[in-house]
Amino acid sequence: MGAAIHISPKRQVVYGDYYLPVTMGEDDSPQPSMHSMEVTFSLLSGQSLELTLSRRDATVKAARQQIARLCCMPEQAVHLLNEGHVLEDELHLLGLESIQLIFDASCLRKSYLPGISSLGLWHGVQARFRLLNPVPLGTWATATFREACQINSSTSQRSSSSIFRYSANLDNGAFHCMNAIKKSGSVGRHFAISIEGLDQYRARIFRPLSNKEYILYDPASHTGAPGEAREMGCLRLRSKRRVGPSDLDFVMPKVREDGTAAQFRPLALKESISQIYERGSLEHLQILRGTSDVSIELRLHGEAIFEAHPMDKTWAVRFQHPLSHFQAFGILIGVLDNACLASFHK
Repeated sequence: MGAAIHISPKRQVVYGDYYLPVTMGEDDSPQPSMHSMEVTFSLLSGQSLELTLSRRDATVKAARQQIARLCCMPEQAVHLLNEGHVLEDELHLLGLESIQLIFDASCLRKSYLPGISSLGLWHGVQARFRLLNPVPLGTWATATFREACQINSSTSQRSSSSIFRYSANLDNGAFHCMNAIKKSGSVGRHFAISIEGLDQYRARIFRPLSNKEYILYDPASHTGAPGEAREMGCLRLRSKRRVGPSDLDFVMPKVREDGTAAQFRPLALKESISQIYERGSLEHLQILRGTSDVSIELRLHGEAIFEAHPMDKTWAVRFQHPLSHFQAFGILIGVLDNACLASFHK
């Protein structure tokens, strides 16, 4: 599996893989132009990463920054080599060949995820690819979801916070986990999302105080700065009642059969998925509709796409294309958090 970063831009919809940090710029084509250059880096595992960089700024430092963002690793963990020598940050990549990519495992946070230090940078690409990209057409994905309580103690106060844990089951027997910690603020409720083993991954799910909707954000970089995050979907709760069955809409970027999806990185409120949906501009959107009661089900064109059933202290989740594990995680969080709020206000 290869990976590429495409510098693309104009503020328009660009189709690509979810996990790639698509950057909005001046050209309306996602392909490299005379002002950009493609650089391919070989990993010791035999895989390769292909970056499209500005010719003017195609330095080692710029490449290290983009690779670190793509793989959710600290920048200091990424090193580029040529003919066995580590390249200095200021060196320009133009004209260099056979650039190797290595990483320093000592820069990674130690995790109980087995073998994370040996998996290295490519693990970051694979984990994001499997969790954020739509599952293949014609296959069902399964996962488990549970809620736990974390106790935060100090000398002055003792409090608890809810943690949601999602384990994605993969065909090859491997699995990846996502965690969400619920927080409240002055403008709404939000959940900080992390991928186990990836120190720098910082996504979030946000519910504004004024709306009954949960918005899923995937950061373009580890900073997660406003304006950089990509919208992965919006769960809208159409029922006015606080308890009992609820009608749901999950509005998401349109996904093609080959798995490439529309990229939404709103720079203003009117460009958000929710606002585009309300205006009726559905060309680049897909809407899954359904209900939540004892179980949760969402359908697309009459076909069941997402199903979740409660079990003993967990939820069993199954879904298919065009959803991703990240979106399935967000749907469950939104439904269960809204039910928690409803019970509180009942």
